[in-house]
Amino acid sequence: MRSNSLRDSSPATSSPSKSSFDTGEVPSTPSRTYKTTALCTNVSCEVIALLDSIVQGMATDCVSGSCAMASSALSNLSTLIDVAADTVRNAEELWNVTIMAAKQMSSARLSVNAAVKSCLLRALAEIQESWKLQVSTEQQSQSATAKSPPELARIAAFVIQGILNQRAHADTNLGKSFTYWVKAFAPKSTTTTSTTSCSGPDFDNQDMLKIMTLGNPGSIYSGILMLLLHAPTIHIQLTILESRPRFVGPVLAAKLLSQAPRHVHDRLHIRVAPDCAVAAMAQDVDIVLLGADRISSSSSSSSTGTVLTSMGSLAAVVCTKKLQPLAKIVILTDAENIVAPHEPEWTPEQHPPQELTAAWHPSTKHTLEGLQCQANLDVFLECYEEVPRELIDVYLTEHGILDAGGVRRAGEQIGNLEKRFFG
Repeated sequence: MRSNSLRDSSPATSSPSKSSFDTGEVPSTPSRTYKTTALCTNVSCEVIALLDSIVQGMATDCVSGSCAMASSALSNLSTLIDVAADTVRNAEELWNVTIMAAKQMSSARLSVNAAVKSCLLRALAEIQESWKLQVSTEQQSQSATAKSPPELARIAAFVIQGILNQRAHADTNLGKSFTYWVKAFAPKSTTTTSTTSCSGPDFDNQDMLKIMTLGNPGSIYSGILMLLLHAPTIHIQLTILESRPRFVGPVLAAKLLSQAPRHVHDRLHIRVAPDCAVAAMAQDVDIVLLGADRISSSSSSSSTGTVLTSMGSLAAVVCTKKLQPLAKIVILTDAENIVAPHEPEWTPEQHPPQELTAAWHPSTKHTLEGLQCQANLDVFLECYEEVPRELIDVYLTEHGILDAGGVRRAGEQIGNLEKRFFG
């Protein structure tokens, strides 16, 4: 870990192989860099400039969640394929550019690239299959002419739009998974009005479910909203830690209160608390509900299932485990956040201290900046941390409940795709 100077304003910051449209192998590229110039001699300046712009934008995007960033990357890939189709000579060159672009976008922010890489790899598999199917159809018809790059680009755009349409329903499935788990397995609040046993909530009576979360992941929004819609007798007391330095916790509160149907408002009770109150909040909670930016599927059984998530999550989990042992720690996330077993260890991102000091009183900030050269004063600002598997009770995805074995299998699937396309 490294602390930053108060005056630091900098933003958060393979061997070559042959390329073949039929095999999905990767074109020769240099080591990961935000500058993509000179990657392929036959790539136009327009394509390079567009890809540079996309990668730079992703590298400095500290606002979008992982799912939103993955969807944006898909849309950008479609645009880039369309632009490249006007400059390449044949299908193989277009495929090489597509692979190159996907690889660069997958590496834009290595610390939180799991969803982007997984989403793009699965899109590559579908695009390749569609193009190969088109080639096979042409070979069976002697009168047919080979598809031009622009025609292949239109096929890719159709495939990507289909994936984006499917992703639009992923949040619904994620919310349904959470609702099912709550109905079947969630602990009962000590304040419930029901008289049933402690084995689980009885939705024939009114129950109060106390949930603590932090940050503003889309998965949490979907999970809470779907639970309110599909469990009509449950009341939720939702404690949201404000999540400095960007204060995204209140953003989640505002989104829930402004977008949830009015008929569920009387069953949603939101409390926003400062991060420093985490221990006090943890004493009265049934579930700690967290999103994930990355889930490890390492071959090491001890690290499989380790979750990378918002800074402050580990404190929330540890405090709850100590102060409310019966509470459950739940990870609610898209399965695409599971990384391949061989994925490098997570490297902390360093963010400019201004993100933290912006909330300080101007006179205090001015005084400390003036004294910094005379004293040992730094600002710590990392936005992500890991929660070990042994502290987590359940992983919920759009596909349902996963255990460590399910996490490992999902990681192996994405690892096979990465080897196939990126080498």
